[in-house]
Amino acid sequence: MGGLEPFRRSSRPRVCVLSAHHVGGHCLPLAGGAEKYARAVVRALLEHRASVVAAFSGDDIYEDLSPNDHLARIRTDWLDADLGGDRRLRPSLIRERMRWFSRLKPDAVFAVQQGHGHAFGASLVAARLTGARVVASIRQPAMPAPSAPAQDRWRLGLWRHRLLWRSRLIARACHALIFNSVAVRRDYVNGWGWPMRGTFVIPNGVETAPENPRRRAGPVRFGVVGRLAPHKGPDLAVAALRRLIEGGHDVAMELWGEGPLREELSRQVSDLPIRLPGHSADHERIFADLDVLLCPSRREASSNSVLEAMARGIACIVSNVGGLPELVAHGKAGMVVPVSNVHALAEAMHALVIDDAHRRALGQAGRALAQREHDLARRMRETVNVILGRPRACAAPPGSEGRATLDRVPQDGLVGVLDL
Repeated sequence: MGGLEPFRRSSRPRVCVLSAHHVGGHCLPLAGGAEKYARAVVRALLEHRASVVAAFSGDDIYEDLSPNDHLARIRTDWLDADLGGDRRLRPSLIRERMRWFSRLKPDAVFAVQQGHGHAFGASLVAARLTGARVVASIRQPAMPAPSAPAQDRWRLGLWRHRLLWRSRLIARACHALIFNSVAVRRDYVNGWGWPMRGTFVIPNGVETAPENPRRRAGPVRFGVVGRLAPHKGPDLAVAALRRLIEGGHDVAMELWGEGPLREELSRQVSDLPIRLPGHSADHERIFADLDVLLCPSRREASSNSVLEAMARGIACIVSNVGGLPELVAHGKAGMVVPVSNVHALAEAMHALVIDDAHRRALGQAGRALAQREHDLARRMRETVNVILGRPRACAAPPGSEGRATLDRVPQDGLVGVLDL
Protein backbone atom coordinates (compact mmCIF):
# COMPACT_ATOMS: atom_id res chain seq x y z
CA MET A 1 0.00 0.00 0.00
CA GLY A 2 2.98 2.26 -0.42
CA GLY A 3 1.26 4.22 -3.21
CA LEU A 4 -1.75 4.99 -1.03
CA GLU A 5 -0.13 7.56 1.22
CA PRO A 6 -2.01 10.44 -0.54
CA PHE A 7 -5.29 8.64 0.24
CA ARG A 8 -4.42 8.17 3.91
CA ARG A 9 -3.41 11.82 4.27
CA SER A 10 -6.29 13.26 2.25
CA SER A 11 -8.39 15.94 3.93
CA ARG A 12 -11.36 14.72 1.89
CA PRO A 13 -13.66 11.95 3.12
CA ARG A 14 -11.82 8.68 2.46
CA VAL A 15 -13.98 5.88 1.05
CA CYS A 16 -13.00 2.32 0.21
CA VAL A 17 -15.34 0.71 -2.35
CA LEU A 18 -15.42 -3.11 -2.32
CA SER A 19 -16.66 -4.87 -5.46
CA ALA A 20 -16.20 -7.98 -7.58
CA HIS A 21 -16.33 -8.09 -11.38
CA HIS A 22 -15.71 -11.36 -13.16
CA VAL A 23 -16.78 -10.50 -16.71
CA GLY A 24 -14.53 -12.85 -18.65
CA GLY A 25 -11.72 -10.38 -19.16
CA HIS A 26 -13.91 -8.29 -21.48
CA CYS A 27 -14.54 -5.62 -18.84
CA LEU A 28 -16.90 -2.89 -19.97
CA PRO A 29 -18.32 -4.49 -23.14
CA LEU A 30 -19.92 -7.26 -21.08
CA ALA A 31 -20.44 -5.30 -17.89
CA GLY A 32 -23.79 -5.86 -16.21
CA GLY A 33 -25.88 -3.97 -13.70
CA ALA A 34 -23.43 -4.43 -10.82
CA GLU A 35 -20.56 -3.03 -12.88
CA LYS A 36 -22.55 -0.03 -14.07
CA TYR A 37 -23.70 0.69 -10.54
CA ALA A 38 -20.21 0.41 -9.02
CA ARG A 39 -18.76 2.75 -11.63
CA ALA A 40 -21.58 5.25 -11.12
CA VAL A 41 -21.03 5.26 -7.34
CA VAL A 42 -17.26 5.75 -7.66
CA ARG A 43 -17.79 8.56 -10.14
CA ALA A 44 -20.38 10.20 -7.85
CA LEU A 45 -18.07 9.97 -4.82
CA LEU A 46 -15.31 11.70 -6.76
CA GLU A 47 -17.71 14.39 -7.97
CA HIS A 48 -18.75 14.99 -4.34
CA ARG A 49 -15.12 15.54 -3.32
CA ALA A 50 -14.28 12.20 -1.72
CA SER A 51 -11.03 10.30 -2.07
CA VAL A 52 -11.71 6.75 -3.22
CA VAL A 53 -9.87 3.43 -3.16
CA ALA A 54 -11.58 0.92 -5.47
CA ALA A 55 -10.67 -2.46 -3.97
CA PHE A 56 -11.91 -5.01 -6.49
CA SER A 57 -11.80 -8.70 -7.25
CA GLY A 58 -11.51 -9.91 -10.83
CA ASP A 59 -11.55 -7.44 -13.70
CA ASP A 60 -10.64 -3.77 -13.38
CA ILE A 61 -13.69 -1.82 -14.55
CA TYR A 62 -12.39 1.50 -13.21
CA GLU A 63 -9.37 1.94 -15.44
CA ASP A 64 -10.94 4.58 -17.66
CA LEU A 65 -11.81 6.69 -14.58
CA SER A 66 -8.08 7.25 -14.06
CA PRO A 67 -5.88 9.18 -13.96
CA ASN A 68 -7.46 10.95 -11.03
CA ASP A 69 -5.47 12.21 -8.06
CA HIS A 70 -8.27 11.09 -5.73
CA LEU A 71 -8.82 7.58 -7.11
CA ALA A 72 -6.63 4.55 -6.41
CA ARG A 73 -7.34 1.06 -7.73
CA ILE A 74 -6.30 -2.12 -5.91
CA ARG A 75 -6.96 -5.67 -7.03
CA THR A 76 -7.58 -7.62 -3.83
CA ASP A 77 -9.18 -10.74 -5.35
CA TRP A 78 -10.96 -11.39 -2.05
CA LEU A 79 -13.85 -12.93 -4.03
CA ASP A 80 -13.33 -15.63 -6.64
CA ALA A 81 -15.49 -16.19 -9.73
CA ASP A 82 -18.00 -18.10 -7.56
CA LEU A 83 -18.10 -15.15 -5.11
CA GLY A 84 -16.48 -17.26 -2.42
CA GLY A 85 -13.49 -16.38 -0.26
CA ASP A 86 -14.97 -13.77 2.08
CA ARG A 87 -18.20 -15.36 3.32
CA ARG A 88 -16.69 -17.48 6.06
CA LEU A 89 -16.35 -15.47 9.26
CA ARG A 90 -13.14 -17.13 10.40
CA PRO A 91 -11.34 -15.16 13.13
CA SER A 92 -8.01 -15.45 11.27
CA LEU A 93 -9.53 -13.99 8.09
CA ILE A 94 -11.24 -11.18 9.99
CA ARG A 95 -7.94 -10.29 11.68
CA GLU A 96 -6.20 -10.28 8.29
CA ARG A 97 -8.83 -7.92 6.87
CA MET A 98 -8.60 -5.72 9.98
CA ARG A 99 -4.87 -5.29 9.43
CA TRP A 100 -5.57 -4.29 5.81
CA PHE A 101 -8.16 -1.67 6.78
CA SER A 102 -6.00 -0.39 9.65
CA ARG A 103 -3.23 0.38 7.17
CA LEU A 104 -5.64 1.96 4.68
CA LYS A 105 -7.44 4.12 7.28
CA PRO A 106 -10.75 4.73 5.40
CA ASP A 107 -13.48 6.84 6.93
CA ALA A 108 -16.12 4.68 5.23
CA VAL A 109 -16.24 1.28 3.54
CA PHE A 110 -18.90 0.70 0.91
CA ALA A 111 -19.56 -2.79 -0.48
CA VAL A 112 -21.40 -3.48 -3.71
CA GLN A 113 -22.70 -6.66 -2.14
CA GLN A 114 -23.25 -9.79 -4.23
CA GLY A 115 -24.08 -13.43 -3.59
CA HIS A 116 -27.60 -12.42 -2.49
CA GLY A 117 -26.23 -10.21 0.26
CA HIS A 118 -23.62 -12.62 1.60
CA ALA A 119 -20.50 -12.43 -0.62
CA PHE A 120 -18.64 -9.81 1.43
CA GLY A 121 -18.66 -11.06 5.01
CA ALA A 122 -15.33 -11.08 6.84
CA SER A 123 -14.32 -7.78 5.24
CA LEU A 124 -17.45 -5.94 6.45
CA VAL A 125 -17.12 -7.27 9.99
CA ALA A 126 -13.44 -6.32 9.97
CA ALA A 127 -14.14 -2.82 8.66
CA ARG A 128 -16.68 -2.28 11.43
CA LEU A 129 -14.25 -3.48 14.09
CA THR A 130 -11.58 -1.04 12.85
CA GLY A 131 -13.95 1.91 13.36
CA ALA A 132 -14.94 2.71 9.76
CA ARG A 133 -18.48 3.55 8.75
CA VAL A 134 -19.76 0.46 6.92
CA VAL A 135 -22.42 0.57 4.20
CA ALA A 136 -23.54 -2.18 1.83
CA SER A 137 -25.76 -2.05 -1.23
CA ILE A 138 -28.05 -5.04 -1.79
CA ARG A 139 -29.17 -5.25 -5.41
CA GLN A 140 -30.17 -8.91 -5.72
CA PRO A 141 -33.33 -10.68 -4.58
CA ALA A 142 -33.09 -12.65 -1.38
CA MET A 143 -32.87 -16.40 -1.68
CA PRO A 144 -35.50 -18.31 0.30
CA ALA A 145 -34.39 -18.66 3.92
CA PRO A 146 -33.33 -22.26 4.64
CA SER A 147 -35.76 -24.52 6.46
CA ALA A 148 -35.14 -27.72 8.39
CA PRO A 149 -37.22 -30.71 7.18
CA ALA A 150 -38.70 -33.21 9.61
CA GLN A 151 -36.04 -35.85 9.01
CA ASP A 152 -32.75 -35.16 10.71
CA ARG A 153 -34.27 -31.95 12.04
CA TRP A 154 -31.70 -31.47 14.80
CA ARG A 155 -28.62 -31.43 12.55
CA LEU A 156 -30.23 -29.44 9.74
CA GLY A 157 -31.77 -27.09 12.28
CA LEU A 158 -28.31 -26.35 13.66
CA TRP A 159 -27.00 -25.73 10.13
CA ARG A 160 -29.92 -23.38 9.45
CA HIS A 161 -29.31 -21.51 12.69
CA ARG A 162 -25.64 -21.00 11.84
CA LEU A 163 -26.47 -19.79 8.32
CA LEU A 164 -29.02 -17.28 9.58
CA TRP A 165 -26.65 -16.17 12.36
CA ARG A 166 -23.87 -15.49 9.86
CA SER A 167 -26.21 -13.62 7.52
CA ARG A 168 -27.55 -11.41 10.34
CA LEU A 169 -24.05 -10.74 11.65
CA ILE A 170 -22.96 -9.47 8.23
CA ALA A 171 -26.04 -7.24 8.05
CA ARG A 172 -25.58 -5.88 11.57
CA ALA A 173 -21.95 -5.09 10.90
CA CYS A 174 -23.26 -2.34 8.60
CA HIS A 175 -24.26 1.11 9.76
CA ALA A 176 -26.55 1.33 6.72
CA LEU A 177 -27.98 -1.04 4.11
CA ILE A 178 -29.13 0.28 0.75
CA PHE A 179 -31.77 -1.67 -1.19
CA ASN A 180 -33.02 -0.83 -4.67
CA SER A 181 -36.65 -1.75 -3.98
CA VAL A 182 -39.09 -1.99 -1.11
CA ALA A 183 -39.87 -5.61 -2.02
CA VAL A 184 -36.22 -6.68 -1.80
CA ARG A 185 -35.80 -5.00 1.58
CA ARG A 186 -38.95 -6.72 2.84
CA ASP A 187 -37.63 -10.14 1.77
CA TYR A 188 -34.34 -9.71 3.62
CA VAL A 189 -35.96 -8.27 6.75
CA ASN A 190 -38.81 -10.80 6.94
CA GLY A 191 -37.09 -13.84 5.47
CA TRP A 192 -33.59 -13.55 6.92
CA GLY A 193 -34.22 -11.46 10.02
CA TRP A 194 -32.12 -8.49 8.95
CA PRO A 195 -32.63 -5.31 10.97
CA MET A 196 -35.03 -2.68 9.62
CA ARG A 197 -33.17 0.10 11.35
CA GLY A 198 -30.58 1.77 9.16
CA THR A 199 -32.11 0.50 5.90
CA PHE A 200 -32.56 2.77 2.90
CA VAL A 201 -34.46 2.23 -0.33
CA ILE A 202 -32.82 4.06 -3.23
CA PRO A 203 -34.27 2.85 -6.54
CA ASN A 204 -32.15 2.46 -9.64
CA GLY A 205 -31.45 5.60 -11.63
CA VAL A 206 -31.24 6.28 -15.34
CA GLU A 207 -29.72 9.07 -17.39
CA THR A 208 -31.90 11.26 -19.56
CA ALA A 209 -32.41 9.69 -22.98
CA PRO A 210 -33.96 10.95 -26.20
CA GLU A 211 -37.53 9.83 -26.75
CA ASN A 212 -38.02 7.07 -29.30
CA PRO A 213 -39.39 8.42 -32.60
CA ARG A 214 -42.89 7.38 -33.58
CA ARG A 215 -42.93 3.82 -34.82
CA ARG A 216 -42.65 3.18 -38.55
CA ALA A 217 -45.07 0.97 -40.46
CA GLY A 218 -44.55 -2.75 -39.98
CA PRO A 219 -44.84 -5.29 -37.20
CA VAL A 220 -45.14 -4.31 -33.56
CA ARG A 221 -41.66 -5.00 -32.22
CA PHE A 222 -41.11 -6.51 -28.77
CA GLY A 223 -37.75 -6.73 -27.07
CA VAL A 224 -36.15 -8.59 -24.19
CA VAL A 225 -32.84 -7.20 -22.91
CA GLY A 226 -30.71 -9.17 -20.46
CA ARG A 227 -28.89 -12.39 -19.85
CA LEU A 228 -30.36 -15.35 -21.73
CA ALA A 229 -30.84 -17.41 -18.58
CA PRO A 230 -33.86 -19.21 -17.10
CA HIS A 231 -34.44 -16.68 -14.31
CA LYS A 232 -34.77 -13.87 -16.89
CA GLY A 233 -37.64 -15.67 -18.65
CA PRO A 234 -36.77 -15.23 -22.37
CA ASP A 235 -38.46 -18.58 -23.04
CA LEU A 236 -41.72 -17.13 -21.69
CA ALA A 237 -41.45 -14.20 -24.11
CA VAL A 238 -40.89 -16.57 -27.05
CA ALA A 239 -43.89 -18.71 -26.07
CA ALA A 240 -46.12 -15.63 -25.72
CA LEU A 241 -45.06 -14.23 -29.10
CA ARG A 242 -45.79 -17.57 -30.74
CA ARG A 243 -49.37 -17.31 -29.46
CA LEU A 244 -49.76 -13.85 -31.02
CA ILE A 245 -48.44 -15.09 -34.36
CA GLU A 246 -50.79 -18.05 -34.27
CA GLY A 247 -53.58 -15.50 -33.71
CA GLY A 248 -52.65 -13.75 -36.94
CA HIS A 249 -50.93 -10.65 -35.50
CA ASP A 250 -48.04 -8.89 -37.25
CA VAL A 251 -45.36 -8.92 -34.54
CA ALA A 252 -41.62 -9.47 -34.18
CA MET A 253 -39.10 -9.74 -31.37
CA GLU A 254 -35.44 -9.25 -30.52
CA LEU A 255 -33.70 -11.07 -27.67
CA TRP A 256 -30.64 -9.00 -26.70
CA GLY A 257 -27.97 -10.69 -24.60
CA GLU A 258 -25.90 -13.81 -24.18
CA GLY A 259 -26.25 -16.74 -21.82
CA PRO A 260 -26.78 -20.46 -21.36
CA LEU A 261 -30.16 -20.50 -23.13
CA ARG A 262 -28.89 -19.03 -26.40
CA GLU A 263 -28.49 -22.33 -28.26
CA GLU A 264 -31.84 -23.68 -27.11
CA LEU A 265 -33.61 -20.42 -27.94
CA SER A 266 -32.01 -20.35 -31.39
CA ARG A 267 -33.66 -23.69 -32.13
CA GLN A 268 -37.03 -22.58 -30.73
CA VAL A 269 -37.23 -19.39 -32.82
CA SER A 270 -36.05 -20.82 -36.13
CA ASP A 271 -39.59 -20.54 -37.54
CA LEU A 272 -40.47 -17.23 -35.86
CA PRO A 273 -39.68 -13.55 -36.65
CA ILE A 274 -37.31 -13.40 -33.69
CA ARG A 275 -33.68 -12.24 -33.80
CA LEU A 276 -30.90 -12.93 -31.29
CA PRO A 277 -28.44 -10.07 -31.95
CA GLY A 278 -26.26 -10.95 -28.94
CA HIS A 279 -24.89 -8.49 -26.40
CA SER A 280 -24.52 -4.79 -27.12
CA ALA A 281 -23.50 -1.84 -24.98
CA ASP A 282 -25.10 0.54 -27.51
CA HIS A 283 -28.43 1.42 -25.91
CA GLU A 284 -29.53 3.53 -28.87
CA ARG A 285 -29.10 0.52 -31.14
CA ILE A 286 -31.00 -1.76 -28.74
CA PHE A 287 -34.01 0.48 -28.19
CA ALA A 288 -34.20 2.25 -31.56
CA ASP A 289 -36.85 0.00 -33.13
CA LEU A 290 -38.65 -1.31 -30.04
CA ASP A 291 -42.32 -0.63 -29.42
CA VAL A 292 -42.62 -2.67 -26.20
CA LEU A 293 -40.02 -3.96 -23.75
CA LEU A 294 -40.72 -7.24 -21.97
CA CYS A 295 -39.22 -8.16 -18.61
CA PRO A 296 -40.77 -11.58 -17.84
CA SER A 297 -38.25 -12.46 -15.13
CA ARG A 298 -38.88 -15.30 -12.72
CA ARG A 299 -36.53 -13.68 -10.18
CA GLU A 300 -35.44 -10.03 -10.16
CA ALA A 301 -34.70 -7.23 -7.74
CA SER A 302 -35.02 -4.41 -10.25
CA SER A 303 -34.17 -3.80 -13.91
CA ASN A 304 -31.99 -1.19 -15.57
CA SER A 305 -33.33 -2.29 -18.96
CA VAL A 306 -36.87 -1.39 -17.94
CA LEU A 307 -35.73 2.05 -16.82
CA GLU A 308 -33.77 2.57 -20.05
CA ALA A 309 -36.92 1.76 -22.03
CA MET A 310 -39.13 3.95 -19.84
CA ALA A 311 -36.72 6.86 -20.24
CA ARG A 312 -37.22 6.58 -24.01
CA GLY A 313 -41.00 6.42 -23.84
CA ILE A 314 -41.22 2.70 -24.64
CA ALA A 315 -44.12 0.81 -23.06
CA CYS A 316 -43.07 -1.97 -20.66
CA ILE A 317 -44.60 -5.25 -19.50
CA VAL A 318 -43.02 -6.71 -16.36
CA SER A 319 -43.63 -9.74 -14.20
CA ASN A 320 -44.96 -9.40 -10.69
CA VAL A 321 -41.71 -10.27 -8.95
CA GLY A 322 -39.27 -8.37 -6.74
CA GLY A 323 -39.14 -4.64 -7.35
CA LEU A 324 -40.35 -4.74 -10.98
CA PRO A 325 -43.93 -3.61 -10.17
CA GLU A 326 -42.47 -0.64 -8.27
CA LEU A 327 -40.65 0.54 -11.42
CA VAL A 328 -43.91 0.88 -13.35
CA ALA A 329 -45.86 2.29 -10.37
CA HIS A 330 -47.74 -0.98 -9.94
CA GLY A 331 -49.41 -0.77 -13.34
CA LYS A 332 -49.85 2.99 -13.73
CA ALA A 333 -46.80 3.41 -16.01
CA GLY A 334 -46.57 -0.09 -17.47
CA MET A 335 -48.29 -3.47 -17.36
CA VAL A 336 -47.70 -6.09 -14.65
CA VAL A 337 -48.41 -9.78 -15.24
CA PRO A 338 -48.19 -12.83 -12.95
CA VAL A 339 -44.78 -14.50 -12.92
CA SER A 340 -44.26 -17.50 -15.24
CA ASN A 341 -47.72 -17.07 -16.76
CA VAL A 342 -47.44 -17.27 -20.56
CA HIS A 343 -51.18 -16.76 -21.06
CA ALA A 344 -51.23 -13.52 -19.05
CA LEU A 345 -48.09 -12.27 -20.80
CA ALA A 346 -49.58 -12.98 -24.22
CA GLU A 347 -52.81 -11.20 -23.24
CA ALA A 348 -50.89 -8.10 -22.14
CA MET A 349 -48.85 -8.12 -25.35
CA HIS A 350 -52.06 -8.51 -27.37
CA ALA A 351 -53.61 -5.50 -25.63
CA LEU A 352 -50.68 -3.31 -26.72
CA VAL A 353 -50.66 -4.69 -30.26
CA ILE A 354 -54.29 -3.82 -30.96
CA ASP A 355 -54.32 -0.43 -29.19
CA ASP A 356 -51.64 1.97 -30.41
CA ALA A 357 -53.00 4.83 -28.29
CA HIS A 358 -52.81 2.77 -25.09
CA ARG A 359 -49.28 1.68 -25.94
CA ARG A 360 -48.16 5.27 -26.52
CA ALA A 361 -49.90 6.46 -23.33
CA LEU A 362 -48.09 3.83 -21.24
CA GLY A 363 -44.81 4.85 -22.85
CA GLN A 364 -45.38 8.52 -22.02
CA ALA A 365 -46.39 7.69 -18.45
CA GLY A 366 -43.25 5.61 -18.04
CA ARG A 367 -41.04 8.36 -19.44
CA ALA A 368 -42.53 10.93 -17.07
CA LEU A 369 -42.06 8.56 -14.11
CA ALA A 370 -38.44 7.84 -15.05
CA GLN A 371 -37.67 11.55 -15.26
CA ARG A 372 -39.44 12.33 -12.00
CA GLU A 373 -38.37 9.43 -9.77
CA HIS A 374 -35.31 7.79 -11.31
CA ASP A 375 -32.94 10.59 -12.23
CA LEU A 376 -29.47 9.02 -11.98
CA ALA A 377 -27.72 12.12 -10.60
CA ARG A 378 -30.31 12.43 -7.82
CA ARG A 379 -30.10 8.75 -6.90
CA MET A 380 -26.29 8.85 -6.82
CA ARG A 381 -26.38 11.98 -4.65
CA GLU A 382 -28.62 10.15 -2.18
CA THR A 383 -26.28 7.14 -2.24
CA VAL A 384 -23.25 9.30 -1.52
CA ASN A 385 -25.07 10.91 1.41
CA VAL A 386 -25.76 7.49 2.94
CA ILE A 387 -22.18 6.31 2.40
CA LEU A 388 -20.72 9.41 4.01
CA GLY A 389 -23.31 9.53 6.80
CA ARG A 390 -24.36 13.06 5.96
CA PRO A 391 -27.27 14.45 8.01
CA ARG A 392 -29.84 14.14 5.26
CA ALA A 393 -30.08 11.06 3.09
CA CYS A 394 -32.70 9.14 1.20
CA ALA A 395 -34.70 6.60 3.18
CA ALA A 396 -37.97 4.91 2.33
CA PRO A 397 -40.31 4.57 5.30
CA PRO A 398 -41.88 1.18 6.07
CA GLY A 399 -44.86 0.50 3.87
CA SER A 400 -43.86 2.99 1.17
CA GLU A 401 -44.02 1.94 -2.47
CA GLY A 402 -40.38 2.68 -3.15
CA ARG A 403 -40.49 6.46 -3.29
CA ALA A 404 -37.71 7.90 -1.19
CA THR A 405 -38.13 10.59 1.42
CA LEU A 406 -35.58 12.62 3.33
CA ASP A 407 -34.66 11.38 6.75
CA ARG A 408 -31.73 11.39 9.16
CA VAL A 409 -28.96 8.81 8.94
CA PRO A 410 -28.48 7.07 12.32
CA GLN A 411 -25.20 8.40 13.66
CA ASP A 412 -24.75 5.69 16.27
CA GLY A 413 -24.98 2.87 13.69
CA LEU A 414 -26.73 -0.41 14.25
CA VAL A 415 -26.57 -2.54 17.35
CA GLY A 416 -23.21 -4.07 18.19
CA VAL A 417 -22.00 -6.59 15.63
CA LEU A 418 -21.83 -9.36 18.22
CA ASP A 419 -25.18 -8.55 19.81
CA LEU A 420 -27.35 -11.17 18.08
